[in-house]
Amino acid sequence: MSSPPLVRFQQGLDADITAGGTAPKGYGHVYAPEHYLDACVEVTDPQSWTEAGLARLREKFADR
Repeated sequence: MSSPPLVRFQQGLDADITAGGTAPKGYGHVYAPEHYLDACVEVTDPQSWTEAGLARLREKFADR
């Protein structure tokens, strides 16, 4: 007899969360904030930001 769907879902979720911290930065549940900066710029279209400023911001987030 197999497990009910809710039990299988919870088991899969538990395994995913447990193993989620073992992925490299930017994959799985280990987020890399510097990866989201380009999307933020595209959506907000800030006129005062320069490419040099964005590069410094990416480096600052990458150091975290």
